[in-house]
Amino acid sequence: MIVFRESCHQRTNLQHIPSETAEKLYYYVLWTGHFICKPDFHIRRVNNKSYLLLYTVSGEGTLIYGGRRYTLGRNSLFLIDCRELQEYFPNGDRWEFKYIHFKGALSDRYYTYLSHLYGTPVSEGGARAEEYLDRIIETVRRSGAEETCSELIYRLLVGMIVAHRSRNTTDVDPIGTAIRYISEHYEDEITVSELAEVAHISRCHFSVRFKERTGFSPYQYLFLYRLGYAKQLLCNTVDSVGEIASRCGFSDVSSFIRAFKRAEGVSPAAYRKALLG
Repeated sequence: MIVFRESCHQRTNLQHIPSETAEKLYYYVLWTGHFICKPDFHIRRVNNKSYLLLYTVSGEGTLIYGGRRYTLGRNSLFLIDCRELQEYFPNGDRWEFKYIHFKGALSDRYYTYLSHLYGTPVSEGGARAEEYLDRIIETVRRSGAEETCSELIYRLLVGMIVAHRSRNTTDVDPIGTAIRYISEHYEDEITVSELAEVAHISRCHFSVRFKERTGFSPYQYLFLYRLGYAKQLLCNTVDSVGEIASRCGFSDVSSFIRAFKRAEGVSPAAYRKALLG
C-alpha cells in the first residue's frame, strides 16, 4: 500500500524540470525542500526513479528500507534508491529535515559505493551537509542554475566519503583530522603549519607522518585535491576558468592554468573541450 501524507507545521517543496544538458552531463535535482513534520506525516512508496538524500535537522524520524528499521537522529543523513520500497515518518511531535531527490551523472555509482562503504543507508552528516542542502534549495528557488546544483550534489556525495574516512582515522591517527580539514577548507589559503596545528603535531613531524599516510607531501595532497575538484567543475559546470581557479583555492587564474597544464599536459580550456566535444 502506498502512503503519501505530508502533514507539516512548515513545508518548502520545490520541483525542478531538468534540461537535456543536465540529463546528459550533470547531477540534477528533481525535488528539494525543507519540512517540519507533524506526528501523522508518513511516506511509504516504491518505484520512484530517483535517489533521495535526507538530512535530519532536529527531532527524530524512522526509516524503513531494505527490510530494516533505522532511527534518524539530529545530523543524520540517509541516501536511498527510491525505486526500492521505502517508508519514513516522525518519532514524536516534530521532525525537521531537508532533502533532495536527484539523478544523473554518476549517481548510481556513488549510491552503490556509499552503500558498500557504510553498510547502511544512514550515516552522520558531513561537516557542511546542511549548508550544501540550503544552497541547493535556495538555488532551485531563485534561479534553478543546474551547474551550481550539480556541483553541490557532488560535494555532498564526496563529503560523505570523506566523513567516513575521517571517522575511521581520526581516533587512531591525527592525520585524518588534517585530511578532513583540507576537504572543508581547500578554497582557502592553507599552510603546513596550519595543518600541523589542526593535527596537534609539530610541523616537522607532521610532514613525515602525512607522507607516510598518503604518499604525498601536504602541499602535493592539497594541490591534487584542488586539481581533482577543478576537473569536476570543468566537466560539470559552465563556470569560467577564472571562476573555477578561485573556487578551488588557486591564487590567480594564471597560476592555475600553469599548474593544470603541468599536471595534465593541456590547459583547463582544452581539457574541457576534449571531454565535452
